[in-house]
Amino acid sequence: MSRGPKVLIDSRPAFEGTIAALLPFSGGVLLDRHLRLAQRLGAQEILILEDSGAVSRAMPQLATGVIRFCSQEPPGTFVRLSTRNIYREGSPQVVWTLRSAGDIKNAQGEVERSEFFTISKHTLRPLGRLFAAWAFKHTPLTGNHLTWAR
Repeated sequence: MSRGPKVLIDSRPAFEGTIAALLPFSGGVLLDRHLRLAQRLGAQEILILEDSGAVSRAMPQLATGVIRFCSQEPPGTFVRLSTRNIYREGSPQVVWTLRSAGDIKNAQGEVERSEFFTISKHTLRPLGRLFAAWAFKHTPLTGNHLTWAR
């Protein structure tokens, strides 16, 4: 049986002393999204790296089971996630890099758009193609009519 990766989430202050891990994001805090990603990656161990202890004080309930807090970067090989980045859902691919606390709103919009376009690509577009094919065969509508109506 193979074991999942070890994940290190760097939650140290990112900009102007702001702890990005505690910024509100999609109905929670940014750290929640990173923890879900680590769990989807099948992490056997999740370490949350912090400087001042602010994250562990704000979220002490996390320090159970596979999740631990640490103040120094541990030795070993880890999948490294940073709370300065927003990652694609279920993947360590960076969608957005935060440069300031105010940037979180732009990042959330980008994530919502990328998730919507995934839904659109796999559901709405195929349905649109079926409708267009049906309309072309059974009505006097042309592609120009559909484009204009859209």
